Amino acid sequence: MLFMDQHSCEEIIKEVTENLKNYLIEKGYRKTPERFIILKEIYEYREHFDVDTFYTYLKNKKIHISKATLYNTLDILVEAGLVVKHQFGDSCAQYEPSYRLHKHSHAICIKCKKIFEFSSDDLQKIIHKFEEENNFEVTNHTFVLYGICSDCKMKV
Repeated sequence: MLFMDQHSCEEIIKEVTENLKNYLIEKGYRKTPERFIILKEIYEYREHFDVDTFYTYLKNKKIHISKATLYNTLDILVEAGLVVKHQFGDSCAQYEPSYRLHKHSHAICIKCKKIFEFSSDDLQKIIHKFEEENNFEVTNHTFVLYGICSDCKMKV
């Protein structure tokens, strides 16, 4: 993930917790402890995850939250703009924190499904040029490369 040393991780968790609290109040949702635990764990996890992987991660940490609560909370976190949901190809949905996340793109290995993140100043320049030429504000973008990673290439 393209952010966060330990100090800024703690700062970001405080900020996203406050943002979630305000969002839940604004929408009339309940402020359950589980929602805040899930949010904190997502921001500490620091990797892309699918629901099953994250559910297992929580269980291994002795955090007892139902899968239904996890799904429902993820929906709220996506809605609140605190988590991004990706659908890479035909694989299951992947999630990652989005608050204060540097703009980045993804490359996915089609063999092992590993996700690589990268930033590109050139891509950002193209987006900025498009915005200027079309009087258009890009609020989010997806740029995904699919291929075979070096580890999988060595196995062939």
